[in-house]
Amino acid sequence: MYECAACVTCNKVEPLMFTQCLEDMTVNCAARVKLTCELSKPRLSVQWKKDGRLLYVDNDRLSTDCNGRLHQLVIKQVDLDDAGEYTAVYNHLFTAATLTVLSESCNVQCSAHSRL
Repeated sequence: MYECAACVTCNKVEPLMFTQCLEDMTVNCAARVKLTCELSKPRLSVQWKKDGRLLYVDNDRLSTDCNGRLHQLVIKQVDLDDAGEYTAVYNHLFTAATLTVLSESCNVQCSAHSRL
């Protein structure tokens, strides 16, 4: 009599998702801001958007970083124009947060600079 036995190994497939979402922030003018999120899988690239438009990181104030699963958008010196909704997107997945810049802190800094 013959027996047939099959050994099936099932690899558990982890769902792709954001394991750390962006968080709303309120900051003063000229602050350094790091918007941080994390995907469940490493070595993937997210796209960054501001107010629904693709963000081009092509200047000295903005930079992005990806370290394994962690993704960051860094704004070196925030000003009022940086306020808005920021979104990190990978395929159909996204996480979003609102960046609020305190206008009073910008006015104080402008006044201090104008006195110099």
